[in-house]
Amino acid sequence: MLEPLQFQPDDQGTLGSLPYQAIVLQPGFVLLKAALDEATQQRLAKLVMETGRDGPHGFRDVARDGTLQLNNGRTRGRVYCALSKHRRWVTDLCLQQVGRARLADRQMPGMDPTHVVLLRYTSEAGRAWHRDNGGNDCHGEEPVVSVSLGDSCDFAFREEWGSEGKVVRLDSGDVVLFGGPSRLVLHAVTQIHAGTAPPSLAGILPGGRLNVTYRATPHSLGHEDEFRLIGAYAKQLFGRNPAE
Repeated sequence: MLEPLQFQPDDQGTLGSLPYQAIVLQPGFVLLKAALDEATQQRLAKLVMETGRDGPHGFRDVARDGTLQLNNGRTRGRVYCALSKHRRWVTDLCLQQVGRARLADRQMPGMDPTHVVLLRYTSEAGRAWHRDNGGNDCHGEEPVVSVSLGDSCDFAFREEWGSEGKVVRLDSGDVVLFGGPSRLVLHAVTQIHAGTAPPSLAGILPGGRLNVTYRATPHSLGHEDEFRLIGAYAKQLFGRNPAE
């Protein structure tokens, strides 16, 4: 099992007296530790949970047998929507993180985000190795911006399928960005550590992990329903997979 990288204070890449810590993991791949303060985490978590309420566009959908099931795996729910559906602060939060990453890494491209993917992990199960290269993924080399909320997780990455992987621990309020030369990096959530969410989220998130991923996909504007349910799981359980 891959062990998380350990960072010493001198390796953190802290920019002056700023409240976050920018760590360049490799060109185009930046980890922002403690990027979101407590109030922002609460505000964003509340938005995610409200958006993901049960219904045709929430984390759960009605399966072929008439039951209500998580729509992106047995323990994972997913919402895909245009940023225009949310208030401006949601977009501004993304742009703030991109600006921070670009201060730390000259190879991090700028971004014009158009969509957001909301994921809710309800157990310790993570997500298998993959690249973000689907039809609803980012345009060109613009970065994927991934915000962690709730329980901590181990986030693994590697260049190719046969190469050695590395792992970083993501805590609530951390942000990872991968763009430019790292845009298609392979990555996975190898473990979620139950019970590690900050107490400040207890009244908002009843356990588990939330992930908010910003993407620049202008070609998907107006076609969000086509990417609402994706993958073999959705096709088997719900009898449809519009993304195919």
